[in-house]
Amino acid sequence: MEKIMGIWSPVQVEETDSLITVKVTDREYVFNKNGISFCSIKSMGQELLAGEVKITGVDSGEPIAFKEVETYLFKQDDKQAIILTAATTKSMCFNLSTTIEYDGMALIDLKIMAKGATFEETFELYGPDGKPALPTYELTELNVEIPLRTKATKYLHYSGSEIFDEDGNKIANGGFNSGAFTKSVKMPFKSVLWFGNEDLGLNYFCESAKNWQYDDKCALEYKKGKDENLLVMHLLNSFPKFWDQEKFAGDRRWYLRPITYQFGLMATPVKPFPKKAYNHKILHLDCFKKVKGDYLPFLQNPVVEGDTEIGFDRLKRLGVDTLVLHEKWNTIQNYWEMSPKTKKDVQTIVEECHKRGIGVVPYFGYEIASINPLYSKYGEKVLALDTQGRSTGGWYRTPRQRDYIVCYNSEWGDMLAEGICKCIEEMNFDGVYFDGTIRPWGCANESHGCGYRDADGNLHSTAPILAQRNMMRKIFEFVHKRGGLSTTHLSSCMNNMAAAYTHLIWNGEDIQMTIKNKGIACVPEDYIRAEYLGRNTGIPNELLAYEFEGIWSFRDSLCFALPNGLLPRPNDIGRPLEICSEIWKIYEDFGLEGAEWKGYYNKTDITCDDGTVKISCYDKKDKALYFVANPSEQEKVVDLKGVNGKIELLFGGKSLGGNTITLEKYDSAIILLTK
Repeated sequence: MEKIMGIWSPVQVEETDSLITVKVTDREYVFNKNGISFCSIKSMGQELLAGEVKITGVDSGEPIAFKEVETYLFKQDDKQAIILTAATTKSMCFNLSTTIEYDGMALIDLKIMAKGATFEETFELYGPDGKPALPTYELTELNVEIPLRTKATKYLHYSGSEIFDEDGNKIANGGFNSGAFTKSVKMPFKSVLWFGNEDLGLNYFCESAKNWQYDDKCALEYKKGKDENLLVMHLLNSFPKFWDQEKFAGDRRWYLRPITYQFGLMATPVKPFPKKAYNHKILHLDCFKKVKGDYLPFLQNPVVEGDTEIGFDRLKRLGVDTLVLHEKWNTIQNYWEMSPKTKKDVQTIVEECHKRGIGVVPYFGYEIASINPLYSKYGEKVLALDTQGRSTGGWYRTPRQRDYIVCYNSEWGDMLAEGICKCIEEMNFDGVYFDGTIRPWGCANESHGCGYRDADGNLHSTAPILAQRNMMRKIFEFVHKRGGLSTTHLSSCMNNMAAAYTHLIWNGEDIQMTIKNKGIACVPEDYIRAEYLGRNTGIPNELLAYEFEGIWSFRDSLCFALPNGLLPRPNDIGRPLEICSEIWKIYEDFGLEGAEWKGYYNKTDITCDDGTVKISCYDKKDKALYFVANPSEQEKVVDLKGVNGKIELLFGGKSLGGNTITLEKYDSAIILLTK
């Protein structure tokens, strides 16, 4: 069976008298033909749901009770399956369309309307009992309830900042939007949520709160339980204002147009975690650690004081196989065309790198620049605007320009996808780096279809998740077919619906100031496990690590990265690159392919008595590569227990003989165990 892009299996559907099962890579979505939605969602063979997804509420003064339920397969091909559901309640008709795509994204369209007139009512064929009493057509409460297994959903991630306890008090999250919440919480509308553990999870997403009527602090509610965590979407807490405006009344209400809702679920991992997850040896040039002048002269000349070795040769000697050029590679931010001089310089960089077996990947972001010759023609139409009509962003850079956030729900999405692919081909680039491109920036620019008006005419923002996803998919398919690398910077937004179409995530900018001002101990462990492991989403992560002199170094970041199965990505051609070069060589000699990752959170064969020391490993039949990290400010003498074989200290730490090592503040050691 040929896989889609060589990654995802084609969609398969199995049907019995009572169930419809849609299978995608490592996941399955199951419908009960007598039910209203999913009765099971599994990832990697593990059940995510604690029961059927339900629609609850109040119809004509009574709890919603469904009847006349019909659920059936409407359409199937290799890339998607569509399941349709029709049902009635006391006075309402419900229609659902669920589209499940090959990467596991399930998009749900819900339409609700008053029941129509029956044949007998239309022609007044009432019989001897006369005209029957009509229902009141009063839908006064509507919820979607998604029950989740607690074991599979230890952690919650949410987009945005506000979240409240059960009494409506704002919870101080310290800037961390992920964690193991022990109590129930309430939230205003969120476009992205993720529930999961270290191995798997489930994304919820919704682009728009159109037609939602809810308390300001409680559009979404997450109820914690012993065996079940319940996500409740509060769609209506009163009769829909949309219907009130229709001016229909009494027995004519069945002519009301449907109210509609669209949301989605996506089980993770979104694709198999690569067997050789960290086979790229990347230097990211000019991010935070800035290069003076242009990139070409920097690389053509010695880059280390007192040395005669030029930059290109240093990259080769230290094992770099991929050079990511940050935003300064082009004089126009986030644009696919360039001046003749820029083109000539970049072509030289690509040629010199290719001579040395190094691929070159350019930066693209999320903006349109004021210096761009297309700004006047497209700017107002493609900008991401807030509800006051103001543009967002406004990065200021050289050559002096302002760079404003664009919305990929506009025509710029297709233009950018086409432009990037053309640029990669023309310049012989080896992939693309995206800076924040898949963060669903809110947009209320009605000129390209974003935003919505509520029943009172007020404008609200929407989140263009599906447009981002479609743009990323087009570019990923092009890059992947060429054997290139698509890598994305993403901090604190687990938008896996779009991130599915990237090979590698660079993560961590959101925690740098916390580390600088408060120390690594103030970065919560449950936050790290939710957002940084990568294995629970299917997308490897590399750690973005800035250096703050005298406080935190690139070398220190290893105590964060290595025990969590990450590598830091060097953004400095000096000492950070030298450090990574050592680690790349250790990984290469060991051979990660075929090794089983065992994180400290699940415990490894080798342990120690100090709970602050983190021990993880890559395990093979005859050997294992252990990471022993000290993320504290105190020196640690670590007695390793459970050593069954010969150990060799390859990196960091200091051996005290036998199975004992010393780790200084923020130190980490790499140890080879030969069994």
